[in-house]
Amino acid sequence: MVSLPVLIYQAIAFIMPGCTRQERKTIFSAIPPALILFALGAGFGNQVIFPLVLRFFMGVGEGYLNPMLLGGKYFSFLLLLTFGMGVFFEIPIVMIALSRLGLVKSRKLRNTRLYGYIGVLLLIGLIVPTPDVLTLVAISAPVLLLY
Repeated sequence: MVSLPVLIYQAIAFIMPGCTRQERKTIFSAIPPALILFALGAGFGNQVIFPLVLRFFMGVGEGYLNPMLLGGKYFSFLLLLTFGMGVFFEIPIVMIALSRLGLVKSRKLRNTRLYGYIGVLLLIGLIVPTPDVLTLVAISAPVLLLY
């Protein structure tokens, strides 16, 4: 994750020479809102979703099992959940950029909304690091609202 800004810069530097003036304007106008939405998503994941999921996991098997929190596992789960929510909050920016570039029509998105919901649920089900339903619902609810 430390090298992500460099990777994004390299991707933009590679793409820019082949873009038209309108495409460049669209890409550069999307960067500030994308950063804001990522920060909001990461904050939401860190402050809302992570404590909810952690409380659930600590309560599973209460009285029968003793939780063993390992620092490395704890922080990797925290970072994965926080980063994942930040990425999921980028969906509106991606959709707006695709619409401005003429690749996706808003009418088509409205007409196929059910398929979009199913796709989002499947994608989150594959990406979420835990198999429980609570985490799936907690993460998918804001993502479905953003769709």
